[in-house]
Amino acid sequence: MKTKSLKITAVIFLITISLMSFKNKSWNAEKNVNKPIDIIEQINLLIEDFESKGYEGGIYVSSYGKGRSLFSEDYFSANGNVDEKTIFGIASVNKTLTSVAIFKLIEEGKLNLKTTLNSIFNDVPSDKKNITIEQLLTHTSGIADDFIMEGEVDAEKARKLLFKEKLLFKPSDGFQYSSDTFNLLAMVIEKVSGKSYEEFVRKNVLKPLKMKSTFFWSEIVNKKNKGFKIASFENPIPDEWNKRNWGFIGSGGIFLTLEDLSKVANLFDSNSNVLTKTSIEEMVTPIMDFNSRSMGKIGIAKGCFRGNNQEGLAEYISSGSEDYGHNAIVRYFPEKNLKIAVLANTLKTKEGGTVSKEITKDIYKLFKQGQWIKHSN
Repeated sequence: MKTKSLKITAVIFLITISLMSFKNKSWNAEKNVNKPIDIIEQINLLIEDFESKGYEGGIYVSSYGKGRSLFSEDYFSANGNVDEKTIFGIASVNKTLTSVAIFKLIEEGKLNLKTTLNSIFNDVPSDKKNITIEQLLTHTSGIADDFIMEGEVDAEKARKLLFKEKLLFKPSDGFQYSSDTFNLLAMVIEKVSGKSYEEFVRKNVLKPLKMKSTFFWSEIVNKKNKGFKIASFENPIPDEWNKRNWGFIGSGGIFLTLEDLSKVANLFDSNSNVLTKTSIEEMVTPIMDFNSRSMGKIGIAKGCFRGNNQEGLAEYISSGSEDYGHNAIVRYFPEKNLKIAVLANTLKTKEGGTVSKEITKDIYKLFKQGQWIKHSN
């Protein structure tokens, strides 16, 4: 087999009898032991298929049930270009981290979801004065997705460029996915906290999750990712992006390893001690449903999405893709303790789907077909 797993983090079964005794008995647990082996082989075949289509990246899958780890495994591209020290841009997965940072400020009593832009900045034009934090988080502010601040290094100048743009609709009267709104939320974080966006997020989000292999855009362009290599790009990054600028703060621009991407799923779990259960429930509660070409019917939550699958399971999704090819996705099923995280350096499959989303979709099918989704609790 061409594709091999380079790193097995853990394959743990709680066996309360000796290995010899286990081998000599035929009982139901033996069937459970075979299942992970079968699904790992199937995932390897799936990866081999995607590699044949030009995929390079990393895949993390973990599942837990009845208080035990069924398996947790990392997979990397078999051609040797990608390993546990390779970092990828995660694009809009960054938005989930920004949302969590906003909720940290809410928990500190410095903001609430109904806080308006006018109460934070003194230069807000009349049509945008009453836009709320909640509307920014849910893409219902009316602000367009024009990447208007891209390349601008000064926050005040960048904000003025955004504020000059006409709204597409009155706040809460529609939906428009917008990266610019999350760049604006990063400015809110800086203004309210008195710290840089990077400093606040690292201290309050990355550090509690022990995400030690995560780098901000400013660190990447200043080559502060020593010891880590950046995955190759499908398309070159423009020279004018080679600086800290407001097109890459809050909405995208973060690079990280597969291990750190897998920890993003823990943001939806109050046991991670990042957010309270109340904050998490608020963050993941959809305000509306949206039909996505790539993910089907999904709920628009605050910096993330709530999936609607046929099994009726709760699913939280954070995904992103960039024009230069890097893309990422995290899918977390809290009721089944199933996490799937994928990094890729090629945006589209030959069939036209986003690589990371297609892989997670196929892995979910393997779990569903093997009845892990139904019986893993």
